[in-house]
Amino acid sequence: MSEIEYVRHPDIASQQWDQCIRSSFNGSLEAYSWYLNLFCDRWDALIEGDYKTVMPLPVKKRLGQPLVYMPPFIRQLGIYSPEQISTRRTADFLTLLKKKFRVVNIGINKYTPVPEGIFPVCLEAFYELDLIRPYLRTVREYSQECRNRIHLASARQYSVIGGIAPSDIITFLKRERIRVNATVMENDFKMLRMLIASLVRYKTGELYGAYNNVNMLSCVALFVWSNTSAMLIFAAATPEAVADNAHLLLYDRFIEKYSETNVTLNFEYQDIHHTPTVYGSFGATESHFQQIRRNGFPFFLKPIFR
Repeated sequence: MSEIEYVRHPDIASQQWDQCIRSSFNGSLEAYSWYLNLFCDRWDALIEGDYKTVMPLPVKKRLGQPLVYMPPFIRQLGIYSPEQISTRRTADFLTLLKKKFRVVNIGINKYTPVPEGIFPVCLEAFYELDLIRPYLRTVREYSQECRNRIHLASARQYSVIGGIAPSDIITFLKRERIRVNATVMENDFKMLRMLIASLVRYKTGELYGAYNNVNMLSCVALFVWSNTSAMLIFAAATPEAVADNAHLLLYDRFIEKYSETNVTLNFEYQDIHHTPTVYGSFGATESHFQQIRRNGFPFFLKPIFR
């Protein structure tokens, strides 16, 4: 069995890294080098063999102390390999991670088995909807309230368009003064602009918008593709559009477009208007990933290194 090594970012071979992610049974967009480069000032890795198995580690420093954290627009990472990962192998990776960092806060995807006893673990929920069935069969699984709210949005003459221009989303967010992300300062759209530009470049994202009856953009959503999974990673709407349920109509139109395909819609984004209740009303099933957390500092320093 190959040795696992801690590799700093300058020494990571991007092409070999991306090939490992591409061939992994649990590969995800968030683990590609270009995606990590967008949101991490620095990311290092644990690597087994010649990029046989890898684990990305977003790293930052606080008061000179390195810590592993989850940046904006990244919710799940993990250990990636073309082969199934055993609990024992995960334990080897996590044991080395624990030796290297006193503070760790990272999401581990559901395909990476996390053994007990190495890190404190809590479960985080997300919702998935399999789109293999015909659209009308999927709609029958919507709650009655969900169907009523979608009908209301249609009655108020909202129209949904896919493939809207990236500049339209930025203009909309600035016009409506909508925050991009809880960890991003208000009116700072640099991060979202970089994300959209990269998704367009790599052809891994779709932008949707809902327009009201006077053709004003009122609701936007960003879906990213990873293998056969489409992830909702960002959404925003005006208060009027939320009241009119335009965001629900938008998701319904996306579901209709990709019905009867081997696509799983992953509802990742969460805020006050995007809750488990909303996603469950579409018939999406609850799934979980594991969040591992460790703060190895004395109790009086723990608040500083959260």
